[in-house]
Amino acid sequence: MSVPGDMTLPELQRLVGESKGEWEHVEFKKSTGELQAAMQTLCGFLNGSGGRVFLGVTDGGRIVGQDVSDATFQEVANAIRKLEPPARVTQTRVTVQDGREVLILQVEADPDAPCTFDGRAYRRIGNTTSLMPREEYARRLGARLTAQAIWENQDAGGYPVTELDMPELDRTLRDAVSQGRLESEPGGADQALDRLNLRVDGRLRRAAVVLFGKRLMPDFPQCGLRMARFRGTTKTEFLDQRQLHGHAFRLLEEATTFLSRHIPVAGRIEPGKLERTDTPLYPPLALREALVNAICHRDYTIPGGA
Repeated sequence: MSVPGDMTLPELQRLVGESKGEWEHVEFKKSTGELQAAMQTLCGFLNGSGGRVFLGVTDGGRIVGQDVSDATFQEVANAIRKLEPPARVTQTRVTVQDGREVLILQVEADPDAPCTFDGRAYRRIGNTTSLMPREEYARRLGARLTAQAIWENQDAGGYPVTELDMPELDRTLRDAVSQGRLESEPGGADQALDRLNLRVDGRLRRAAVVLFGKRLMPDFPQCGLRMARFRGTTKTEFLDQRQLHGHAFRLLEEATTFLSRHIPVAGRIEPGKLERTDTPLYPPLALREALVNAICHRDYTIPGGA
């Protein structure tokens, strides 16, 4: 969120002057024309000890400002969405001269680091931002996962069995038996949960809530799904969008429905057939496989994720 008017020009001048140029926690960019590089540095700050990016200040520390419009904030917001895990970015606007403004993007060190921007991880050393070496990224990611243990195997905090979607659980068990993944259906919900290793010592694991939970807010906000169809090839205008919370099976069903509603389907009449032959632009099985993988392999340790 952008906060206008919470910093005066003298305060900005003092802040820029005290920084004595770009360094470990400070980066200057003349305008949002350099937003890509600015976001890479912001990612480096998240992976380090935090910092500020000043948009509207030259490399030499001269405050020049820039014209700021709604389109500017939309561009910045779209760039911030490319940070993973989702990060809290504080935005501050400072009017400098002739209606021009400096936009300050500030972050604290992210406890969920390593973070990436547009799929790549960056680090900040001195006044230089660079790609994080693969070995460092793997080491830091491994340390994060070790520190958090295996999230889905942890206790669900007393989540009651009565809040699970029992019809979905029964349907899952029947499908598992019909496909040969279980020899027989367990007798009752309790036995089923124990057999699927979703309950230990009478207490549900988080995996049980992700798979079958009906009540997810406020304790499990990451069990969410964001779906959108954009106009054209950019993400500046929505034709349709939905956000919802639900267990994994419901999310899969909703995502499948959303795709089927928006993906073009070609149709043709073939000689000798009474019914039209419809062919979706993408194979439905391939789309379903992609959705299942996304739901199964996403990082549920991030409360703000979806």
